[in-house]
Amino acid sequence: MIIEAAVPGCGKEDIKIELERDSLTISFDKISKDEESANQYYTRELKQSSWSRTFFLPQDYPEPIASLNQGILQLNFKEVFKDQEPQRKLIDIR
Repeated sequence: MIIEAAVPGCGKEDIKIELERDSLTISFDKISKDEESANQYYTRELKQSSWSRTFFLPQDYPEPIASLNQGILQLNFKEVFKDQEPQRKLIDIR
């Protein structure tokens, strides 16, 4: 399983990834400041953006491998399981 999230303009330090039992939460909080002075005017602008998304996973899911490339955050669970045999369970019908 691979989870991808677009986080344009965010660096690693802006993004928080939390894995707790059966939930994975990706969030970011970014603050940017713009200042400009021209002629007799001085302007200052403060922008704040935040975002959060929670995914529910099976209990005690292993930690994914996270990477950030050109504004795309990727959480790769496939690499975690590549050395393990797929487990299949047959469910009886009652």
